[in-house]
Amino acid sequence: MSAAWEYTVALIGPAVILGALGWFVPTYLGRILPETLWGLGLNLVVSWILLTGFAIAVFAIAYWAEGAPANLVLSRAGLAQYAGSARISAIVWGPLLLLALAIQPQRWRPREM
Repeated sequence: MSAAWEYTVALIGPAVILGALGWFVPTYLGRILPETLWGLGLNLVVSWILLTGFAIAVFAIAYWAEGAPANLVLSRAGLAQYAGSARISAIVWGPLLLLALAIQPQRWRPREM
């Protein structure tokens, strides 16, 4: 394979995975959490924490797949680097997270009194 193809796959692969998770995680949590504004806020916080963790894991796996030794991948400096990459990757999954949260109140059913 050409270097351009490998670079494209290495860039698009994690973006697609994190984008899909950015939509799936808050949608799934929206089915579990209460249909209130507090539940929506809790969904935002829990989804943000989970997606940051998923992003760290995706970047650690990507570096390990590129041939980095496991002890380097799991070192404190390595995890700090992945956390920085996870913050930057929020530009991919953050808007999808907010969009998934914004449409959740449309599915809420009124309470019976």
